[in-house]
Amino acid sequence: MASPTATANPASANAELYHADGAAWAEETAQLLRERRFDEIDFDALVEEVEGLSQSNHDQADNRAGVLIAHILKWRYQPERRSRSWIDTIAEQQFRIKKLFKRYPSVRRGARLRWEETWADGRELALDQTGLPKKAIPAEPDMTLDECLDAKFRLDD
Repeated sequence: MASPTATANPASANAELYHADGAAWAEETAQLLRERRFDEIDFDALVEEVEGLSQSNHDQADNRAGVLIAHILKWRYQPERRSRSWIDTIAEQQFRIKKLFKRYPSVRRGARLRWEETWADGRELALDQTGLPKKAIPAEPDMTLDECLDAKFRLDD
């Protein structure tokens, strides 16, 4: 005989799984959704995970853009230290960001809205990695997101 708790709230087993094993929970929840067994789904956890997916895409774009900005700034402000690895990093970040934007157009819109903050992060990374004084690199963006993603722009002085 089933326990009264399991019969009264079938979603509680799904909620317990969410806290015990997130990957197993995701697989089970996907199956429950396919089977339209909505009464067995922990919807609070589902909402949390869906929101987390969106946020992780925005975070990935911002992190990659910060690395891209840092390498473009290093290229500009330390020409004597230029290397193939900087070019490779710039190209890789441009490629990955464009791919992310193609798949999730709203992430591009969000990245544009956060551009000044992302610029500040990339600038700080470049300053840390180069040892240049803060006044050497502009605090305000002097290039746009689209310019940073332009393959020709990356190597212009």
